[in-house]
Amino acid sequence: MITTRHARPEDLAAVRDLLAASWQDTYEPIYGRTKVDALTARWHSLEALAAQHRRGVLRLVADADGRLLGTASATVGEDGTIHLRQLYVHPDHKRRGIGAALLDAMVAACPSARRVTLEVEPENISAVAFYARQGFTLSGEIVERDDDGAETR
Repeated sequence: MITTRHARPEDLAAVRDLLAASWQDTYEPIYGRTKVDALTARWHSLEALAAQHRRGVLRLVADADGRLLGTASATVGEDGTIHLRQLYVHPDHKRRGIGAALLDAMVAACPSARRVTLEVEPENISAVAFYARQGFTLSGEIVERDDDGAETR
């Protein structure tokens, strides 16, 4: 059974490993291995993830029997907007509803939020399609969705 929950400090090593695998799978064809390795080392190191945790970045994880399958992180602006920073599912577990569950859990974790924004790499066609299926609309480089799924512009 897959559950979503708030990440704990002891989850960060598994989050790092999941992000590395996801980034290699997703972005290596777009940016190349050298750039992906460099970005992953900088953005997804244990130190960077721990710093985000200390700053209060909201991070959720999806797990099954103690195995991490996905993660999402966000910040909430003073205007109540959820700024989704990451949503990744391990490459071996895509297309099983985990991403949608994480997105729904993120919205539920921020009940006063009225809007969700995120940035998506336009060449990441599967992510663009995922967010479209979730009710987001493309607005320049930023995709947006109200908490009820209605389009915003």
